Amino acid sequence: MNLRSFFGVTASALVAFVLCGCGGGGGTSTTATGPTAEGEYTGTLNGNSSGTDFDLLVLEDGSFWALYGTPSNNLLSVSGFVQGQGNSSNGSFASSNARDFGFSPASAGTVSALYGSTGAIAGIIAGTTGTMEFSGGAIAGSTYNYDTPATLVSVSGPWGLFLPDGESASITISSTGAIGGGTSAGCQFSGSMHPRPSGKNVFDVALTFGSSPCALAGQTATGIALDVPLNTGVSELMIAVTDSTRSYGFSASGSSPPPNYTLSGTITGLRNGLTVTLGDNSSDSLAVVGAGAFSTNFQFATSIASGSVLGFKVLSPQPLGQFCTLVNPSVFDTSYPKITGVVVTCNSQLSVAVNVSGLAIGNSLTLTLTDPAFVGFISQATLGNGSYAFPANLTGDPYSVTIVTQPGGQTCTIANPTGTAINDFTAMVNVTCH
Repeated sequence: MNLRSFFGVTASALVAFVLCGCGGGGGTSTTATGPTAEGEYTGTLNGNSSGTDFDLLVLEDGSFWALYGTPSNNLLSVSGFVQGQGNSSNGSFASSNARDFGFSPASAGTVSALYGSTGAIAGIIAGTTGTMEFSGGAIAGSTYNYDTPATLVSVSGPWGLFLPDGESASITISSTGAIGGGTSAGCQFSGSMHPRPSGKNVFDVALTFGSSPCALAGQTATGIALDVPLNTGVSELMIAVTDSTRSYGFSASGSSPPPNYTLSGTITGLRNGLTVTLGDNSSDSLAVVGAGAFSTNFQFATSIASGSVLGFKVLSPQPLGQFCTLVNPSVFDTSYPKITGVVVTCNSQLSVAVNVSGLAIGNSLTLTLTDPAFVGFISQATLGNGSYAFPANLTGDPYSVTIVTQPGGQTCTIANPTGTAINDFTAMVNVTCH
């Protein structure tokens, strides 16, 4: 397909796309600014076997970088990029020196596109290896804004990246922009990254590669980097650089490690000296000792990665004479802000506690607590050796504890199965098994 036939057949659809700002969808970024095509775009490709999506940067000097690949876990897995110098004029953008660095050496080509003030762009990349049609707009699912100046604070730290051939790379960016890293195949590199002087949300990058097995062994390559924060709580970093002759390039993309959250909260009402144990479904547990009339703060020792979904609970046994519950919902999603609000309240109750002894290893028995004021049982529990509180708040009526199921090969008896719960009363029922 040549450019003339592309615009001749689909010109009306293309113009409609650009004028309405369709595609790219829902992002908050500013793309085209003023009368030029300057800005950041994302969208889809047709005619490219190496990828279906792209991120395109058109910079203030007319240079452009279009990274393409396939989406994976909300990230763009970069398989190559197109770079060149272009010109904007009355809603048209054109470049005659584009290079596709999805090939080695890079393949030459041209770019022609239409763009609109609404932030949409559409066009075609034509080269010796074929043609690619593209259309796009603002980044969806991100708070990225091209007009917000880039800062090193947003990229400082470790990153896990992947190269187009699937090789992994680990890099660290310092607070001053120094880069150090290497690939899983043993290529080491270093360099620097600095916010672009234009004040836009783009970084200028220079990388110097070590000896073999680096594809650009002993060379320094320059280019750009883009940091895109995602709604999932992580950021995507995309890097593309070329050698001085624009014959060979290097690209990588990936994400920062998900942030870890420390889980903390407050217990109120737990009597001085009593203990309650909290747990979550990651097998972490924490024993908290009460401070009487004062609330008690707690913090889990194990941090939780972003995106984890946890269920918190009060583990047995309950503190004697009290019953503790979670006030807020028991499930938290850590893809949202740091969890600091696990709230537990403990209330005194007219309750019955049980102490079980003598059970053989592996055995258990089932007890029922009944209150004549009610029809049927109040609470039933299957227990092992130890002390437990029935999770029932009595009304001051007589109570009765009975054995429902005896353990296999043993007989258990209750020394004091009946009584009356009065005032701030906790009865201790003793069960002995032989």
